[in-house]
Amino acid sequence: MYVFHGEEVFLLRYYLEQLHKLLVDELTESFNYTKLDHEHFELQTFVDAVESFPMMAEHTFIWVDDVDFFKLSESDREKMTELLSDIPEYCTVVFTYIATPWKPDKRLKKLYEAIENHAFEVPFDKQEHRDLIAWISRHFAARGKRISTDLWGSPVNVGLANYGPVMLNIGCFIGCIGFAILFNIHGPGVMLCGLGGALSWAIYLMVVRSGHSDILGYFWSALFSSVYSETMARIRKYPAISYLVVSIFPLIPGAGAYYTMNYAVRGDMEMFASTGIHTAAIAGILAGLLIIF
Repeated sequence: MYVFHGEEVFLLRYYLEQLHKLLVDELTESFNYTKLDHEHFELQTFVDAVESFPMMAEHTFIWVDDVDFFKLSESDREKMTELLSDIPEYCTVVFTYIATPWKPDKRLKKLYEAIENHAFEVPFDKQEHRDLIAWISRHFAARGKRISTDLWGSPVNVGLANYGPVMLNIGCFIGCIGFAILFNIHGPGVMLCGLGGALSWAIYLMVVRSGHSDILGYFWSALFSSVYSETMARIRKYPAISYLVVSIFPLIPGAGAYYTMNYAVRGDMEMFASTGIHTAAIAGILAGLLIIF
């Protein structure tokens, strides 16, 4: 029994797939492989899958995705504790946590000890660049190939360190130009609106990458957008709102709003509250500066 969790989703999925290939063949997959996710998880279905004998094979493989069994009802937790303490040798169970964070609750002592004693926790933490180099080199070597870091090591570093922010700002510039056209802005104003959005995002990146919180990054970025809009309005004799609305678009916390509602629908009230407060703080900063200026 394994618990896979962490930020390196690619590696998590990679090793999950390797387990799948190792334990289950295509001919008997429909008999010996079961996948359950948080939307369709039923304890009895899981129990039946664990207790089912392999059909024309040596192993069964069960993948349970994003199911927080610490939040099951008390009776279900008791059944889960008994089951996890006695997984048959022929059955391999992998719990993965990708969208849902892995947060074992030590207060539920019996269930926690069942996992602690019978499961292997495999954290897929964010990898350093040197770790990724070693991992890729090993896979090339396993296939009888060799890759030189002179060919790919330096470009990878340069791409992530230098071209990343540049490409992000170019993307903001192009996106803001699109909104400027949508709002019927003409002439040089289109480029100036795009420039305002790109510069706003550049300031956000500088603040965050210097070690400060993203909230502070949003504050300074929104403040710059406001000052930039007022300056352009005075120079070009156009309403400041045209520049302000477009240049502030990259800062709108759309992802935060989405994940807030996603956690609410899933019933994860802790993450819902945390993400919601964070998103509301960003929206409050933007709204406050809009009102002031």
